Amino acid sequence: TATYADIIAVIDADYQVKPQWLSAAAPLFENENVGVVQAPQAYRNFEDSLLQTMERDEYEGFFRIGMVQRNEANALIQHGTMTLIRKSVMDEIGGWEEWCITEDTELGIRVLRQGYEIRYVNEPYGFGLVPLTFRDYCAQRTRWVYGAIRMMIHFRRSIFGWQDKSLTLQQRYHFITGWLPWLVDALHPVFCVIGSVMLYQMISDSRYFPPYAFALPLVLYIAFRYHTVYWTYKKRVEIGTKRRLLTMVAGASLINTISFAVIRALFTKNYAFHRTNKVFNRVRVTNNLWRILGKHLEKTLTLVLVVEAVLLIWRYGIGNKDALVWSIAALTLSLPGLCALFMEGLSTYEANSKYTTSNENRDFELPEAYQQELALAAEATLARKETSDNIIP
Repeated sequence: TATYADIIAVIDADYQVKPQWLSAAAPLFENENVGVVQAPQAYRNFEDSLLQTMERDEYEGFFRIGMVQRNEANALIQHGTMTLIRKSVMDEIGGWEEWCITEDTELGIRVLRQGYEIRYVNEPYGFGLVPLTFRDYCAQRTRWVYGAIRMMIHFRRSIFGWQDKSLTLQQRYHFITGWLPWLVDALHPVFCVIGSVMLYQMISDSRYFPPYAFALPLVLYIAFRYHTVYWTYKKRVEIGTKRRLLTMVAGASLINTISFAVIRALFTKNYAFHRTNKVFNRVRVTNNLWRILGKHLEKTLTLVLVVEAVLLIWRYGIGNKDALVWSIAALTLSLPGLCALFMEGLSTYEANSKYTTSNENRDFELPEAYQQELALAAEATLARKETSDNIIP
């Protein structure tokens, strides 16, 4: 960074940026207590792919709902690209840390702990690419979740402790409630295993048949969770009903990925940083034990739960209320796995389709309105240059 620079701008390599970004965001640094100004991530070249459209829409909930709420409490998640950082603040807190694979968010927490503000500009000024395949989508989410859990452990005194007052109560609330759903998702494989064992006993022995009241809370909780996602997207994200439903599928497909990332983060510290691949000719992600265990266990549990749900109805009949509710509970537990299978199949189909090309070979074009803005900015720059050339010294 140049020694005379006051502000550091961070942009991912795949981003195309509107010329108004700096002029819109930099004035917020007139407040000396502002350490970081964050703009939302936005995306391009996703319209021709259903998979990438689902990924993009799933991201939008974070930027259009979560970040807007956090901005009111100065509890933003700094997410790397489209970030402006005051250089003096960066020097004060010691720069980027290398121990954390989500170093952008980790830097933001340290900025907040020093008492500075992080401001949010709720207007997209940069457009990047989404992961090209479902596998890359899962790998990206694994990195985010792993980094978040490691940060919760590292900053546990600031987030959970009573003696450390470096974060306000509102900031703690948003960090805890923002990451708590991932900790809940970590229990999903456990519920699946317990549920499959109980269903097996119900099928094999009619004497072992717990009342459906035991299964009802699970069904109602998951129904409430999906309804909440649908309702918030309806209010805050401008997409139609079909895309909202597909967004719920995309989110559900990541639950088992999230659960294994949480478990891994609780017991390891050495997860390597993997760049999110957005083109087909990419470096292949190695199949390690965690990836193999997670994917095979997810598919096995999904298949077992679906088969047990069918067998339960086949044996006791759909008129048996207990059997019906327990079957619904089994299918509810299998939903994340079924959604993941759908996303994986869609990803494979699009990868092999002659209508889908690599992002590397596609024309990177901003929306037409932004192209016009760029053209006007270029014309203005050229006019200023011609004017300066005609000035006689």
